[in-house]
Amino acid sequence: MYRTIFVNHSAISNRLLCTASIEKEKLNKANQHIVNTTDIQSLVSCDPIFFNIQAQYGIPPNWSRPQGFITLSKIILEQQVSLQSANAHFQKLNNYLPTFSPESIMKLSDEEMKNCQISRQKATYLR
Repeated sequence: MYRTIFVNHSAISNRLLCTASIEKEKLNKANQHIVNTTDIQSLVSCDPIFFNIQAQYGIPPNWSRPQGFITLSKIILEQQVSLQSANAHFQKLNNYLPTFSPESIMKLSDEEMKNCQISRQKATYLR
């Protein structure tokens, strides 16, 4: 059985152009929040899909984190696991290190990373 799929290339192009222009504006703003009403309204006005998402779920929370290596490390550890699991791995690693810094991470062996419950792949990303 074959099914014909029609793609509205114009709608996709418009959505991409709209998103690209919003991203360009965001790069030009200093101290940009992750979620802000200006960008939300731009997306909602560009695309009915975003309008429906906002109508059904509301505006997403504006999670913010401090900049720096610790935040980047937590984000890496949070990928594809629960936040509780990632936090436990971070705490184990943090307690093992004298200071949580790029220099300290670089000095750890693969075995030490493994003992802190850090996978080979995430150890590579952290380094």
